[in-house]
Order: sequence, then C-alpha cells, then structure tokens
Amino acid sequence: MKIRVKIILTMYIISTIISGCDTFQGGKPEKDIKEGIVLCDKGDYENAIIYFKECIADDKNNSTCNLWLGKALLARGKEGDLKAALTAFKKAIDSSKEREKVLAQIRSFFFERADKYSQTGDTYMESRCYLAYTENLNKNDADTYVKLGRVMLTMNNPVAALYYAKKAYALEPKNASVRELIDTLNSPVGG
Repeated sequence: MKIRVKIILTMYIISTIISGCDTFQGGKPEKDIKEGIVLCDKGDYENAIIYFKECIADDKNNSTCNLWLGKALLARGKEGDLKAALTAFKKAIDSSKEREKVLAQIRSFFFERADKYSQTGDTYMESRCYLAYTENLNKNDADTYVKLGRVMLTMNNPVAALYYAKKAYALEPKNASVRELIDTLNSPVGG
C-alpha cells in the first residue's frame, strides 16, 4: 500500500513539473498577465487591451487583469477609454482581497496619466483624470482635490480652484499642500 501511494505521489510531482508549474490567476497562466503588463509598459496599448480582455474572458473576476486593462485604456486615451477604464478599475477593486492596495495602484495610474496631459499642456484632460478618480473611486483624497485646485488655477478658474481647496480643507485642514493652495487663492493678484 505504501509503495502505491509513493508511486502515485511521484507521478503527480512529475506531471506537475512537466506541465510547467505556472501560477494561475483565474484560468490564464501568470506569464500571460506578465506579458500583457510588458506590452502596456512598452506603450503597445492596443495589444495590451486585447491581451487583458482575453484574460478577463476566461475569468471576469481577475482583479489583476481588470486593473491592467484599466491602465491600458487610460493610457491609450481614445474617446470612451476613460469610462471603460473606470469600469475595469471598479471591477478590479470589487474582485480584490486587497482593496486599498489596488486603489493605491489606480491612484498612481490616474496621477501618471494626468502628469502626461500636464506635460503636453492639456489641462482639461489633466483635470478630467483627477476628477474621474475622486468622483468615482475615492472622494476622500485631499491631495487629489489640491491637484484639481491647482489645475483650475492654471485654467484661470479661481472659483473652481476655491471649490476644490474647500473640499481638500474639509478632509485635511492641517495638510501643508491644502494650506498652500488656500494661501495662493487668498494672495492679492499682481501684488
């Protein structure tokens, strides 16, 4: 009997080794997810989106694939991509056991994209990135409201800047960035 168990156990171990031992996340090998991330990091968003959609077709609750699909859509920046990215990000949060970690990654994706818009002078899309994040994913992020306030100042919209400064102040009245924005708004123009 012990010999039979040893043979079965040995065969199981051998078959596992031969099959490659890839870590699976919802039906797709981990390496597929990593390949999609590499595509995204290289800026090949079209193929990355296809890749992640295929992974999600196998497992709709795959948090990692939904997270990276959202990033690829956000980075591609075509019409409708922001809304689709938000949908993917919400699915990533809902299906994750580490909600705060996923939310922090999403925040970094939005801030990265907003920074790219800022570098090209597209303050409208920069503000939309911050606004999409705060209004849809995290209404308690004072730093994002500060960034929105600064963008509004750049767009010569002090009323909107004040609105976001007040939101940030309500969340974190002692935050140095919040105080700096309020001081900027209170300073005399041209003085």
